[in-house]
Amino acid sequence: PATEDQELDALAKLMVWASDNVTERNLRELRSATPPPRVVQVVVETVAMLLGQQDTTWAALRRMLLRPAPLLEQLRTLSLPSLTEAQQARLRKAVAQPEFSEERVKAEAPAALPFAVFCRACSKYCSITQPRAQRQGSAPLMLTDSTAGLRQAARQRSAPRIRAGEHLEFSPDIRQMSESELSGVEELTVLRADVGSITFHGVTDVRSVNFDTDVRLEVGEVLVYPNAGSKPAEGEGLNKMATVTMYQCWPPQGSDLANDPEAQERYRDKIRQMTQKKQATFVDYDCMTGMWKFRVNHF
Repeated sequence: PATEDQELDALAKLMVWASDNVTERNLRELRSATPPPRVVQVVVETVAMLLGQQDTTWAALRRMLLRPAPLLEQLRTLSLPSLTEAQQARLRKAVAQPEFSEERVKAEAPAALPFAVFCRACSKYCSITQPRAQRQGSAPLMLTDSTAGLRQAARQRSAPRIRAGEHLEFSPDIRQMSESELSGVEELTVLRADVGSITFHGVTDVRSVNFDTDVRLEVGEVLVYPNAGSKPAEGEGLNKMATVTMYQCWPPQGSDLANDPEAQERYRDKIRQMTQKKQATFVDYDCMTGMWKFRVNHF
């Protein structure tokens, strides 16, 4: 029936959202609790059961949380029809517990919310597809096959647009991040090869940043928010503490610094003074490589 198909589509989208919003920060927070709160224990144990893990001691669950890449891959490729009847029964029993209520998870362990949403959606999906398969005498719908296009489309719709030209590189790669991950990028480095880089320290929310207009990396010039009207308050967006590294900052042509260490040091001191006049903290300068590094509290 159309209503069932619509509900399955909604559940598939919900599972996509949940798997895309399990971040490394979530996993660090979950595995840091020893012993874990009851909510965390129940939710993470249910995830492990879905993935076929037999050992559900907290030590074993922490090991699972320590391996983000395999864990996320298993979630995203989970084939619901491969779940045994025993697994489905355990899943139904688990999500019926008060520890799985959205209000309780949000209040006691918000880092576990994507896992809880994923498990509840899986349980509901199975509750629809299994009876349908029995009625129709056919194999139940498979999340990883029949709705693969739906999952891909949902990911594309939810993926934020990072506005940045191809000349810019990012570490970590924000172009591959989900909306929630973009709200808290740790130690983001924006790089232009052979020109320079900026490392924004701490956690940065880049969801509203337009890198095409908000960051300018040219030889001899690094600007963040060149248009004053677009600059947020200090501590917000990219207007925060950062380390800037500039390349190709050579001494004047005709100077003979290569064979004069004392002249090199004098020129280095000149760069230090120039840095201080810009109200930045000098870190390093090398006449031979043209590399100039300094820190700023904000832009």
